Amino acid sequence: MEPRLTILFRIAVNAHREGNLTRAQKFYEEILTANPNLVEATYNLALVHISQENDPAAISLLEKVLAINPGHHDALNNLGALLIKTQQLEQALQCFSTLVTIAPDHTEARNNLAATLLQLDRHYHAAQHYQILLDQTPDDIGARYSYGIALLESDDLQEAIHQFEKILAKHPNHLNAKSNLGIAYLKMGHVDKAKNIFNKVLAENPDRPEIAYLYSALTGDTNPQKPPSEYIQNLFDQYAKNYDSHMTGGLAYEAPQKLKQLLDHHFEIKDIKIADLGCGTGLSGVEFQPCASLLHGVDLSPKMLELAKHKNIYHKLNHMDLVDFLNHAELPYDLLLAADTLNYFGDLTPIFHSAHHALTPTGLLLFSLESHDAETPWQLQKSGRYIHAKNYVQQKARDHGFEIVALEKSALRRQNHEPVMGWLCLLQRMSA
Repeated sequence: MEPRLTILFRIAVNAHREGNLTRAQKFYEEILTANPNLVEATYNLALVHISQENDPAAISLLEKVLAINPGHHDALNNLGALLIKTQQLEQALQCFSTLVTIAPDHTEARNNLAATLLQLDRHYHAAQHYQILLDQTPDDIGARYSYGIALLESDDLQEAIHQFEKILAKHPNHLNAKSNLGIAYLKMGHVDKAKNIFNKVLAENPDRPEIAYLYSALTGDTNPQKPPSEYIQNLFDQYAKNYDSHMTGGLAYEAPQKLKQLLDHHFEIKDIKIADLGCGTGLSGVEFQPCASLLHGVDLSPKMLELAKHKNIYHKLNHMDLVDFLNHAELPYDLLLAADTLNYFGDLTPIFHSAHHALTPTGLLLFSLESHDAETPWQLQKSGRYIHAKNYVQQKARDHGFEIVALEKSALRRQNHEPVMGWLCLLQRMSA
């Protein structure tokens, strides 16, 4: 660097250290006007833009640094972090992968790489990198917890349990580790161990709605009206990638087809406005799209909605609670469809009330429910889903201004090689 630029660089660095970002930026830019290829000035100017939260400018400058020096450690790491911030995860992954290849002991980059893989649901590979990281920094509790999560999501349950127990041996009040230890035991089928752990979690912190819901499902001590929204979102976000193949393959899921057959038996339907409630990945939408002039979907799981979007069958997809969706419906619908959705509601009162509001005067409500023949109107099961009695569904329909067109018992899918029985329900709003 020529003497004049060296002096300017020192002035810029001093201003930068003092937090005078405007002055630092002025001198870095003056240096780069004279010599655009000075890596240190370019990198430092990128840091100024990061401090100013000018992400596009910072990204552009860091890419310039890497064009001149592809192995610049800090530029790779900071660029990766900015790409995560701007939701460019695949590009971020490439930055961190490059950095750990040339600098295997760069623990921050390794942690960022593992975290990005976890965010992309590549749990197995995330676990591999967390394992390497923990070999380097065995006392990093955050990394160990994330390793446990990656193992849990990879269904390496025994090793996940081992990691959560190692955390709790040193940090017995780590409630997230304790909660996920219970979830791991539950996934292994060790219900009593899971109940005991969930009970301890709730004793220490009752404000854990997901754990309280699971505990209620396992014990039957209480019968909540519906699960927390966080529970539904997390459940189906985790399930999204394998949802279609699991439902249509192993579970022989036929509710959408059976509901379509029931509708076709009673009405000749075409060119109607449909809202698919709890649309998931779009399995029901595929079945009903041919008769729709307008098809909207709503779901709590962003990852399910992303997969539904790729099917290109919905005119609009909404990430929101379905009762809120119905209460603020943009237009009256001819048909509200809820296949395998209302199993996650105990009390159907809010659904029927809001559905009546969102339908045309003679609109239809078509849905499936898992069934039971006991006297209780509805009951939360250990599966985390609800079962409903026929007379309860009939009474709620009448109470909210619906005529029962059809209410039939049918196998909806299979679970543990046994049919799951339920109700196929077709209701019509009674015009005033």
